[in-house]
Amino acid sequence: MNYETLNIFEYNGYLTGKITVSKQPYSDTDFQKIKNWKADIIVSMTNTEEFETYDFAIKVSNYSLHWLHVAVTNFYNPNNSFNEIILRLSNILNRNERILIDCKARQTRSGMMAMRLLVEQGEKLSLALRRIQNFTPWQ
Repeated sequence: MNYETLNIFEYNGYLTGKITVSKQPYSDTDFQKIKNWKADIIVSMTNTEEFETYDFAIKVSNYSLHWLHVAVTNFYNPNNSFNEIILRLSNILNRNERILIDCKARQTRSGMMAMRLLVEQGEKLSLALRRIQNFTPWQ
């Protein structure tokens, strides 16, 4: 496996809070970086079978991180509970906290979630999309 180091690319929420989009954490070094960034929650948007480590939940627990698993198949729409999840995450941002959103390639699913959170905070859709496109660390 060709493993890429996890990088934290932080940007501000539209009103409050911090969001970062990253590839899925894998190693203890990755989880330590997330802890050092002081993430209040990790939102994983991959399906369980996409996890690159069998002990993902254990690593999250070992680093005392809160975890929300929002399994979305790449290039598919999220399920009906997505609006409830957005509300929960918006409340986290509104408390000026930090959200790390990960997916397999840190592009489609995590970018979609970050853009939706910006729109929920009041940013215009076109501006939120441009921010996410300009932010993309994979370019």
